[in-house]
Amino acid sequence: MTHSTWAQVRRGLVLRKLRDEEEHTYLSTSCLHGHHAYCQTDVGIAGLKTPAKCKFCPATCICECHQAAAE
Repeated sequence: MTHSTWAQVRRGLVLRKLRDEEEHTYLSTSCLHGHHAYCQTDVGIAGLKTPAKCKFCPATCICECHQAAAE
């Protein structure tokens, strides 16, 4: 299976799971890669975004950088 095919399968599974659940445990991709400042900005690569929040549901990023910012 190619990388792009796997990405499509994974995305389909994630979207199906999101439809079945109202909220899930969310970790921002940018936090996963250590780019915490990017996760917390209002503007992303593709334009406006909601900082530290899943684009499909109200789940917020569980990264420690967001708990430290909230304190």
